[in-house]
Amino acid sequence: MRVLPLGDHIYLFVKSILRVHEERKGEIGSLNFNKDDDLCIEFVSAVASIRAHNFSITLESKFKIKEMAGKIIPAISSSNAMVAALQVHESIKILGQRFDQLHGVVYQRLDSSQRLQSFNRLNDPPNQDCPICSDDSKWIYSV
Repeated sequence: MRVLPLGDHIYLFVKSILRVHEERKGEIGSLNFNKDDDLCIEFVSAVASIRAHNFSITLESKFKIKEMAGKIIPAISSSNAMVAALQVHESIKILGQRFDQLHGVVYQRLDSSQRLQSFNRLNDPPNQDCPICSDDSKWIYSV
């Protein structure tokens, strides 16, 4: 199969989202990946290709992406889900302005019994020379 250009992947991404809302709206939140489901593969191949482009990774064909997606080891996706859940938990603390309760989330192999690590971290003070993290009232922006 041929490798599609980025614009086609963006189109397929939007199209697959619209199809989910039209065809499977009641299943949102409980959809499962199935490599033999054309809608799943359309979405996954579009997202994988957009991500690949963003990180300067070679784009692959829909067939190759389907082959790779079918070989994903469930333990890997479970580990990624655990880390994502920890990151969301910390994000909720930020939204609730509970900054004193924040933990850093690190995912690394430490030994065979411990794989995820969460630790307290003091936030660095804002860099006053940075227009993003300092008091921006002193910065003049021209548009």
